[in-house]
Order: sequence, then C-alpha cells, then structure tokens
Amino acid sequence: MKYPKCIALFAVFLLLALAAGCQRPEAKPLWQRLEDAQYNRYKPRLNHMVEKYGDMFTMDVYGEVYCTNPEYKDWHIGIGGEGDDFAIRLRRDELEAFMMEIAQPIFGQCKVYIHGGYPNALGADAKLEDFFTYNDEWGLVDYCVYVPYSEEYQQQGEAFIEALKARRYTLSNLNILFVEEDVYPQAGRERGTFGELPEGYRFRLHSGHYDKMYYSWIENTSLTHMTEKYGDMFKMKLDGTITCTEPEYQDWNIIISNNTNKEYPDKDNFAARLRREDLERYMQEIAEPVFGECKVYLTNSRASTLDVDAETKGFLAYDFGGNGNPLLSYCICVPFSDDYEELANTFGQTLLENWHSVASVTILYFDAEEYKQIERLPQVRVHIEAGTTEVTGAEGYKTALYTSFSRFNYSEYHWGNKDAKKIYWYKAEGNIGTKPSSKTIPNKITKGCILCFM
Repeated sequence: MKYPKCIALFAVFLLLALAAGCQRPEAKPLWQRLEDAQYNRYKPRLNHMVEKYGDMFTMDVYGEVYCTNPEYKDWHIGIGGEGDDFAIRLRRDELEAFMMEIAQPIFGQCKVYIHGGYPNALGADAKLEDFFTYNDEWGLVDYCVYVPYSEEYQQQGEAFIEALKARRYTLSNLNILFVEEDVYPQAGRERGTFGELPEGYRFRLHSGHYDKMYYSWIENTSLTHMTEKYGDMFKMKLDGTITCTEPEYQDWNIIISNNTNKEYPDKDNFAARLRREDLERYMQEIAEPVFGECKVYLTNSRASTLDVDAETKGFLAYDFGGNGNPLLSYCICVPFSDDYEELANTFGQTLLENWHSVASVTILYFDAEEYKQIERLPQVRVHIEAGTTEVTGAEGYKTALYTSFSRFNYSEYHWGNKDAKKIYWYKAEGNIGTKPSSKTIPNKITKGCILCFM
C-alpha cells in the first residue's frame, strides 16, 4: 500500500515543479508567442528581400516589409508569388525617362511618374525593356502622366496608347491626366503615388493594359458645371478643390457633387452663398421673436440642384438625396440669460411647427460684452465624440447648444418627423477646444419636445 502513496506524492511534486517552471520570469506570455509564430510564418518574405537586395529591410508581425534606407521609404513593397516589385523602385528614374521618350513627342510638355508596380521576378540589373515585355497579359509598372489640357487631348491620349501597342509594351495601369495650364505646375510625384490620383483634371484617360490595352475616358465636370451655372469666376486646384476668383465669395467652402456617369445632374452649394443674406434674414425673422437681440449666420450648406433664383423657402425645404437630409447649417449668437435652455426649446418648437428643415443649428450664448464684439463668424464646425461636443470656428462663448438633424439614421430622430418630432441637442461649455464631461445623460423624452444633453 506504500507504493501507490509514493507514486501519488511523486506525481504531485512533479506537477508543482512543472507549474513552477511555467512561471519562470524568462518565459514569454502567450500573446508574444503567438506574435512570434505569426512573424516566423511571414519570415520568408523578409529573407527573400534581404537575399535579393541586401540587408536594408525590416518586417512587422503582419508580414509588411519596409525598406530601412531613407531613399526608398516612399515605396510600398509588394511581394507576391513570382517575386517582388522593388526592382521597379530601384530603376524608377530610368523607367520614367524611358517612358518620357515615348510620351514627349506626342504630348509635348508633360510629366511622367511611376506610382506603383506589380510583383515580378526581375532584378535590379534587368534590361529596361524587360519591365514592359515581361508579361503580355499582366503588366508590371503603373504610370501617371500629367499633360496641360488642350482641345487635342483625345487625339494625344489615344496616339500614346497606339504607340505602346506598336511596341507591344504592357503596363499594369496607365493614367493620363489632362490638367489646366495654371494647375500643371502643381503636378508632382507626391500627387500620384500608389493609385492616389488627384481629382483636379479636366479629362483622364485610364488604361488597364493587362486587359488588352483597354482604356476609357473620364471627364471631371466640376469646373464646367460651375462656369456654366454661375459664370467664369472659378478655378480648380490639382486636388479637385474649386475656388472662386471673386474676393467677395472666397470665404465659402465650395462643395460639388460631381457626376462622372451623367446619371443625375451635378450639384453644388454655391447658390446658398449667393443667397446668404436672404437666408440669414429669413432665419433672423424666426429667431428674433424668440431670443430678442441675436445675430444669425449661415455657416455651410450641402450641395443641391438649386439655382441662385430659387425661392428662399426652397432652401429650407430641400431634401438632399431624398433621405431626410436638409441643406443649410446656421449659427445663432445670443446674449446669455438664465432661461437660455427654454429659449432654445422654444426656437426648436417654432421651426418644427413651421416645418422648416435645416442640416444643423448651433446656438452660442455669450456674455454681454463678448456678444458686442461678434462680427461674421467663419464656418463653424462641430465635432461630437462619446457624448462630448467641440465647437470650432468661434471663441468666447459661455455655453452652446448644437443639433445635427441629418446625423441620425432612424426616422423618428429626424427633425420634423410627423410621428415623434424629436430633436437631439448637445451642450458644450466654454471656448474653442474645450469638451464637457462625456457622462452626458439625456433628459426625459416626451413627444414633440427637444431632447437636451446636459
């Protein structure tokens, strides 16, 4: 009977010893062991790059390989079944010069950049032409060519495609961007890297050479739309931003819903800027009987099909996209008083009862002296996160109430919904950059009331 007891004691001591061994300080935690296993799984990628190009690479646990040489850190390394695309980066200058010799006789003034590549087995010592004949079904190099826009853009673009076909060259992708003469100097390598093409072109030829030299034309109608609708007073930057050349209107952030497929008309928000005084006066007539002295500013608008001669009420009844999304954003500045919440509630109720629909309202309450200093506010922006509110573009307010009526997806939360008519208000205290506590608790919800976040 002694032997079973001895065996049992030995087993206990063995388990204790094993448990103690598992708690050794040098033992790695489970998460680190899992990371190490994942890293080792992708290690062949790193080994491949080091063996092929030298010891200038590192890799994260997700298998992304990076070059430690500062000269090549701008390249996103792609590694695939046949190899990698790093030889394209090493030979980039030569490959761009090679393509420039084909492009310049056709376009004249132009800029040629490589902005991506496809993994392959070529090395840094491959012949330049090999990068274009390596695979006639799936090209290796992505090019972006900038050309000053002219009326011959279409003939030029298609002549370039034909020149590549004649040489039996294939590319992974080709984008030829025809940009305005004054925009052309802005074009640079950083503008078209790894597929992130700028939007400020008049016409773009996109060619997928891997698809038997297929190409298509894409027109950016933003500038044409604005010029035809409002007159010749607009410029387009390389990033696609439209600006007004008239100093009076340069304070407005122009938004355009560009429709390249022509399935619906282009939309813009510039008509609201041209009608700003009317729209502010209209809202002033609603706000003044509630607040008394106040200053009303139109701060923003969504894009719409409305023209400058649309009725004022049309701006307050417009439904952007047919999803209960109104257009206009207002900021109302009011001298502070103890009944500021009641006044805001009354104002909201007044808008609801008259079915006036706006995208958002920010009410800023100021002490008397600060209120006197207020002139036209810039475009006020409100950031909401985790129950907090941050009002930027305004300074010196004592407290603020904000509501965004297009922010909520459920119909009962839309401003002016016939069934509930609920408005969600957020309260902010202090000056620009301050945030109230995130522990905001909604007041009691009652049908037809404004919900205040305190």
